[in-house]
Amino acid sequence: MALTISASRVRDRNTSDVANGSVTGVRATASAAAAAPVVIGGGSGSITHGREITASNTGHTAYFDSGLGRTVVDGDLTVHTGLVSLSDFVANGGTITKRWFKGGLIIDRTNVTIRASKFDGGVSGYYSGVHRPFALEWVTIDTPGAAGDNGIQFQDYTAYRCRVGGNSDGAKTNGNVTLTECYLRVEGQDSADHNDGTQNVGGDGPVNVVRCNIDIRPTNGIGAPNAALFSADNANGLQTWTDNWVAGGGYVMRLYENGTYDVQGNEILNGSWVFGPADRAVIPSTNVTWGTVRANVLVDSGGTVLSTLSAP
Repeated sequence: MALTISASRVRDRNTSDVANGSVTGVRATASAAAAAPVVIGGGSGSITHGREITASNTGHTAYFDSGLGRTVVDGDLTVHTGLVSLSDFVANGGTITKRWFKGGLIIDRTNVTIRASKFDGGVSGYYSGVHRPFALEWVTIDTPGAAGDNGIQFQDYTAYRCRVGGNSDGAKTNGNVTLTECYLRVEGQDSADHNDGTQNVGGDGPVNVVRCNIDIRPTNGIGAPNAALFSADNANGLQTWTDNWVAGGGYVMRLYENGTYDVQGNEILNGSWVFGPADRAVIPSTNVTWGTVRANVLVDSGGTVLSTLSAP
């Protein structure tokens, strides 16, 4: 049956919603049909849905290094204690592997892939007034951070099998962004903080969030969750949210102006919201393609499908 919830919507991305409950990574067992699995890089195992994504199969410690004959550990990483630049050790289009950036990284090269690495802080492709495209594969981002900080930002990047935590927002997705099979958690930094898993604020260009596991209920009881999947403030482009496991927020999904949306096969943890599972505002219903390929459903903490969710 379809679930219909009537509640006051909170559209402003700066609204502080009330957090409830503690964060746990839930592996669901729902039987909804999933897309064909995709395997990239040095990990093992095919993923068909975000419910299968965990802290254990993402990040640098899940990457299998064929030269080592095992998965990577912290001791395998080349450590950079201070702020460094990509131009210090790689050309445009190159790849760097097994690095630990403790003091930050300036992305001043284009189309560089960063693989099996760790960041004690967020990653940004914006430098000297230019957004430079980059790719993250099997990367861990974990930092106490500061109010309003982001794990990954802002646009023109891809992230595959990344583990992001400790930031106010998991990822800014302001156009030309693809997140695949990533594990995103957040942490409030002060009482006025609010949290999003992915946040598109006025971006321009397509965004794909595919087979990710996103729980934005803050683990430390500070701040408040806004949405696991969020797009607003005159963002343009197609937002494709497919086969994700998501939890937390005033609304778990917020579909706002001016984008178009293709939302398929997502599992929303029942009761993890304040107002409801999904909300649409400003845009007409014709801007949203909802559950036409695979239903969007509510699940309990054990993964049982409770109901099919109607389009907002």
